[in-house]
Amino acid sequence: MKYIAVNELDNFEYHDAYIDKIEFLNGRMLWEVRDINATTENSQNGSDKHMCIENALMIFEDAKIEKIIFAACKISDANGVLIKHREDTPALPNEYNKILDDYFVIYGLNELTVIDNGKYRAHFDILGSHDYFYFTITFTESMIKWDNFGGKAWYEKAKDLRKQRERE
Repeated sequence: MKYIAVNELDNFEYHDAYIDKIEFLNGRMLWEVRDINATTENSQNGSDKHMCIENALMIFEDAKIEKIIFAACKISDANGVLIKHREDTPALPNEYNKILDDYFVIYGLNELTVIDNGKYRAHFDILGSHDYFYFTITFTESMIKWDNFGGKAWYEKAKDLRKQRERE
């Protein structure tokens, strides 16, 4: 692939990006993603704007799922009567494969930390087709690979449109 960003997870914006597939292969966790955005701080982005990457491969070396936690929720009917209530609920490790065999939207990378022994911990907020959950993984290296940029990030286009309307 033409572009490769190594250990730069915090130089991307993930909100409203799609994960089409997650799989484990030879100790690596692979994510096929769409619509992530390379920030201006990203080593591969030569633009002065955040740029959209239409299709990319995220690779996490020596990856392990630390935890998946289904987010607390309250669901009420139209009259405000509580139908369902749930506190944050951890998924069991034997449920991980079923959870990951789904369709996802990334709301964000909420935490990226260096932990002992040269490992990283990343905490993503993710919306699956059935639930919102917090997804935490550990890994030794991350890479994001892609072939081309698809233009400015959607929020950069929105800023440009606002500026244009202000001038008119």
